[in-house]
Amino acid sequence: MSYFKHFPKINYGNNSVVNITKRVRVLEELKQSPLAYLSYFVKDDDTPDNIAYYYYNDPYKVWLVYLANNIIDPYTQWPKKEYDFQEYFKQKYKALSGENGLEILNWGRKTTITDNIVYYENIENPEIRLNKYTYLNDASVNVAEWNAVRYYQYEERLNEQKRNIFLIDRKYADRIEKELEEILNG
Repeated sequence: MSYFKHFPKINYGNNSVVNITKRVRVLEELKQSPLAYLSYFVKDDDTPDNIAYYYYNDPYKVWLVYLANNIIDPYTQWPKKEYDFQEYFKQKYKALSGENGLEILNWGRKTTITDNIVYYENIENPEIRLNKYTYLNDASVNVAEWNAVRYYQYEERLNEQKRNIFLIDRKYADRIEKELEEILNG
């Protein structure tokens, strides 16, 4: 099934279009069952439709991959491949770095400057953070206890966090599809 196949149509201008803004909650009881979801780590060459094909035997069930992970915008919420990540980083930090091309990547990782630092994290407990202004201006901070997190590392961590996803157990796939159809056409 194509995810949007059963969505209602609306009139927009002089055209009948699929209402893609419709959101549904499917199988609420699945959230209560720890066995309903399987952990999956997205590798660099994985795409959502390939995962759907290999797990659900249907690339059109990509919507199940998105649904299980509350992904609305796959362009920003799906992990980027290495090349795409670097292109994204260069685009995002071009103005801040004042550099061009690969030099933007080098700027984002350079350890001899401070204008590329997002925050400092505690070596023993990375969950404890200081902004760079507190770190640089507070004489009571023991600098040996803190590591700088630079823009490249920060963005890389955000991208890597997106690699840990869940898949709804395939035995629920047909049931979810049927419930989705009933909700949207009900």
